[in-house]
Amino acid sequence: MEGDGRATAHSLGRGLMAIHGTDDELVSGAMHEASFPDATRLIFEGGHLLPFTAPHQCAAIISNALRDVS
Repeated sequence: MEGDGRATAHSLGRGLMAIHGTDDELVSGAMHEASFPDATRLIFEGGHLLPFTAPHQCAAIISNALRDVS
């Protein structure tokens, strides 16, 4: 997928979970909230590349979310 994936995310018709870093310099908290107003937002310390800088935390969040829906 290239570019802005927000429309695709909204079209899935499912609940969204968005993970946001408190120190993200590319996407502000306000922009994050405006982009995904109905999403469950998880905010924790880190920057824009959380899967690289906090891989274990991201993996645990995703694993728990998948367990909850299966």
